[in-house]
Amino acid sequence: MSVLLLVLAFVIGALTITAVFGVARGPTVIDRLLSSSFGAVSSVVLLMLIGFIFGRPELFIDIGLSYALLAFLFPLAFARYLEARRASGRPAEPPRREGAP
Repeated sequence: MSVLLLVLAFVIGALTITAVFGVARGPTVIDRLLSSSFGAVSSVVLLMLIGFIFGRPELFIDIGLSYALLAFLFPLAFARYLEARRASGRPAEPPRREGAP
């Protein structure tokens, strides 16, 4: 059982790192926001798995739940900010130059 949990922790850790690359290289603000949300969800699952691996699930579940609450509120606040920015007539992101990555 412990080996299975370790393998799952490594896989979810790799997915979290992939989400970090998505945040860094996302083509639009919405793609970056979705990548950050995915990274937060996989981080919560990783925290809970670490709790079971170390035999202290009650501690890590509390930390994971508080982090999940923050991860839920951040995209809502950021979307509200983008909506207010769009309503004021300013673009949500700066225009891209041709040939820019």
